[in-house]
Amino acid sequence: MMDAAGNVHLCGRIKEIVIRGGENISLAEVEEAILKNDRVADVKAFGVPDFELGEKICACVVLKNGKNCTEEEIISEASKTLARYKLPSYVFFIDVIPRSETGKVLICKLKDNVKEICEQKNIGIEIV
Repeated sequence: MMDAAGNVHLCGRIKEIVIRGGENISLAEVEEAILKNDRVADVKAFGVPDFELGEKICACVVLKNGKNCTEEEIISEASKTLARYKLPSYVFFIDVIPRSETGKVLICKLKDNVKEICEQKNIGIEIV
């Protein structure tokens, strides 16, 4: 993807590991833990830059129809199977995870959606 300034940004499945405070964290493991919540229909996790830890985890969650849940409840449920350092720092609830015709997550589009949410709610997270 090329931005307005002409800078090229690599998007997609570059890596599925987040390095947080020197620890390698599998995003698939985080997603699996969140999916154990019976109110969650779909989830995609990705890393966001962090000055102190290197990266933090952001999880985009799609809830099942008619179900309600809070960020705290998602993290609390995930903490039953994940170590504390593997828990997402940010949880965003969205309607659908954008996917290609072949079913792969369109991570660039997902990150753009999260950027919009952050701007609307005035949340200062750098999404790259």
